[in-house]
Amino acid sequence: MNWKIIVIHALLLLMAGIASGIFEFHPSSFSPDAVLFNYFLNHCIMLLVYMAIFAHITYRTDQYPVAHTLLALLLSDEVASALLAFSLSYLGAEPEPIRPLQFLVFEYISLLGVLFAGIKAGISLKHRKLLRSARGSSASTNA
Repeated sequence: MNWKIIVIHALLLLMAGIASGIFEFHPSSFSPDAVLFNYFLNHCIMLLVYMAIFAHITYRTDQYPVAHTLLALLLSDEVASALLAFSLSYLGAEPEPIRPLQFLVFEYISLLGVLFAGIKAGISLKHRKLLRSARGSSASTNA
């Protein structure tokens, strides 16, 4: 296990999540339609960013790419939960109200799909790189 890659990508996931949280509640308009539109637009962008990070970590690791990706995701999630709990207790705020179950299911199912899509994209990029290097070495030996 390459913990340096895991920690770096966990921090990238954490920073992307923090940026997402900042942009999600931009006070442009608080009408229900605008809030719902911003919510779905933000999550679509975040899923693409997460998929790119998952593909990158899979591409960078030679052994156990799924384990590296899952550990980076879990580490990022735990650090985010700890930061949220600390900031809520420090500010004396009430905990976040429970979100409707449909939104939680949507978020976790879409994150799981993005996780596997990112892993698949990283593995495909790695195989494409290996095929190109094999073609290049066979072309140079035939010449």
